Amino acid sequence: MTSLDLQSFAKAVADGVRRQRKAPSMTVDVGQSFGALGLDSLDVMNMVLEVESTLGINFGEIDIGEDDTTETFLAKASAKVASV
Repeated sequence: MTSLDLQSFAKAVADGVRRQRKAPSMTVDVGQSFGALGLDSLDVMNMVLEVESTLGINFGEIDIGEDDTTETFLAKASAKVASV
C-alpha cells in the first residue's frame, strides 16, 4: 500500500480506539482528539501499533499524541508512507 485512504484508515483507528477503551460500540469521530476519546499517551501508542498491524504498514518513528485526531494521524502517516 503506497497511499492511505481516509475510510480504511479511519476504520482501523476507530477499531483501535474501541479496543483500547474496551468499548466496542463507542462512536469515534475523525475530528475528535484521542485525549477527548479517553486515550492517554500509552493508549495512543498501543492504538498506533494496532493500526500498523491492521493495515500492514510500519510508520516507523511517528509523533502521535493525545491532541491528535484521526485526520492529523492520517496526514502524518501519509507523509511517512510517501517518504518510503
